[in-house]
Amino acid sequence: MKTDSAQKPVIGWFCTYTPEELILAAGLESRRILGDAAGMAAADTYLHPNLCAFVRACFGSLLNNPNSFAGVVGIDSCDAMRRLFDACRHFLPVQFSHILALPHEVNEDAVQFFHAELQAFTPALRTYSGNNLNDDNLLRAIAITNETRLILSELDELRRAPTGIVASQYYRILRQSMASDKKEFNRAWRGRLQQLRESNPASREGARVVLSGGVLDDMWIVETIEAAGGHVVADDLCCGSRYFGGLVRTDGDPLLQIAERYIRRLPCARMNTTGKRIDHLLELVRQTNATGLIYYSVKFCDPHTLDWVMIQPELQRMRIPALRCEADYSPGNREQIRTRIEAFLEMLS
Repeated sequence: MKTDSAQKPVIGWFCTYTPEELILAAGLESRRILGDAAGMAAADTYLHPNLCAFVRACFGSLLNNPNSFAGVVGIDSCDAMRRLFDACRHFLPVQFSHILALPHEVNEDAVQFFHAELQAFTPALRTYSGNNLNDDNLLRAIAITNETRLILSELDELRRAPTGIVASQYYRILRQSMASDKKEFNRAWRGRLQQLRESNPASREGARVVLSGGVLDDMWIVETIEAAGGHVVADDLCCGSRYFGGLVRTDGDPLLQIAERYIRRLPCARMNTTGKRIDHLLELVRQTNATGLIYYSVKFCDPHTLDWVMIQPELQRMRIPALRCEADYSPGNREQIRTRIEAFLEMLS
């Protein structure tokens, strides 16, 4: 249960609230599990078809590669994700499984609650790995993940610039950071960042859009926006800035600082922080001079369906053109979304 590129047992995870630092400190490899639409038919044998397409695609990917991961870590971010964790535990040959409870609030009580969850997670990892998760190991892991976050933050700044890297390139790099060895990723990109800074690609024209919503496990929508002449200059996504926003502090109790960072990072739709999210989106539009916003989520995702209902009136009030796209991973759905994106970008231009 080791991938070709990993020499240590690989622990897979689905949600960006997963504390990778603990996995790395235990001497294990951390990899994000993303969906594969080709496996959804197999997943529907085990999961209800009314669960969101992302959950079914993730489980389908695991069914097609059942020995890819030694273990899985779940977050109770929504009912569908809880059922995904249950299915992994019952139907896949994983040696290790653990689910973390995540509070809905962002305050000091929530930090203390999640700190207690991490304290319970630590002995489970220690028992499985045989390694001691002491402060030194945690601090080394924090240094690794913080460097990854700094690299991704700089790449994010480069893609916002009119002559920076294109979004499709940026998201491929971001996916690589989530699904490869962190040390190797950091080592490879230390030097390449300087090359990107010194490069001078042609200035891009066309509509500048902010992409918001849930997961972005399918690069197709970004490529569709670019093919239609648009540019994704910023995002608020679980496969985007939410993954690397905010560093873990290295003073005090490492476990508490990890809890602090994950609770206070950029929130997703399942948190009771809609006002904060709206303010963040409006600020992104302002900072990047975006001319519109595309809200992308998967069908049957209850948190993001409700999130959009609260966000849309504020966008209208601020006169920010917005388009909502709801995906189900089917070819027909893709073509509908393509047509709507092309029309939206034409309107912005």
